[in-house]
Amino acid sequence: AADLNWPLADMMIEKIKPYYIQQVFANELVANFFSLKSDLLPFNNAAAQWFDYRLRQRTNFETEIISVADYMLMTGKGLMKVWWNPENNQVQFDSVDPLYFIVPTYTTDLADADWCVQVHQVSPAAYRRNDNYNQDPELIAKIRSANDETRSDYDNTKFLREGITHTVDDDRIPLWEVYYRDGKDLVTFTFSPLSTDEFVRPIRKLPYDHKMIPYVEFNVEVKDKGFYSPRGLPERIAPLQQSMSKLWNEKLDAVTIYSRPIFTSDNPMVNAGNIRMQPGQIIPFPVKAVNMGTPPIS
Repeated sequence: AADLNWPLADMMIEKIKPYYIQQVFANELVANFFSLKSDLLPFNNAAAQWFDYRLRQRTNFETEIISVADYMLMTGKGLMKVWWNPENNQVQFDSVDPLYFIVPTYTTDLADADWCVQVHQVSPAAYRRNDNYNQDPELIAKIRSANDETRSDYDNTKFLREGITHTVDDDRIPLWEVYYRDGKDLVTFTFSPLSTDEFVRPIRKLPYDHKMIPYVEFNVEVKDKGFYSPRGLPERIAPLQQSMSKLWNEKLDAVTIYSRPIFTSDNPMVNAGNIRMQPGQIIPFPVKAVNMGTPPIS
């Protein structure tokens, strides 16, 4: 039996995605600048050209924005983390998988969220390379443990299946990067859900003057209020894709049924399993094909 899936969602995403990518790679500048002083007006275009060059050519913006567009069309929401990388001394962009991003259920706009969490899964080697993380050997041993011996096998299986608080093996460490508002200040810290009594990275204030969460959301549609309200293309066209997949499979099943007739014989068949209907094969007794009829018009 045919069990194929008509890739309608993928086809539509690949058709629409270039529209968003073209906006990024078009000739237009990322931003324009206007001086408040008349004697500096001739430098407006030079500042815009410099900013455009630094943003597109000296950062990973172009590659990450393509991933954001794909997430936006697939899930309805794309997320981009914008932060300052002190090692490279430049702005850095990171596309975030929406499935690994948590906000309160009552959140409407990400910019106004009380708190948010980005879930990371890093390797032990990558963890040790990051000097900002707590390198206590006992802590690393705790957060590398995929299973908890104090829980039952059923609970362990449940936690592993959920994939947010635990990992499937000891080669990945789950980390929660938390941002929350402490009064007027925005603070952040990092911990592992496998060891909630000790910080992986302690609480600290964000050094940015804008006092905003360092994530930008991209919504594929505007619907009712709610962070999770936008729908991705697969959700919106799911009935059409299911219908086309069923039609495709039914047609292929019909091809199989009507193109491979069943044979019968007036004489009893002995060891019918040894008879092979192949070109040039000698059949020991006369056989005839069963009339399968005409395939239905539908």
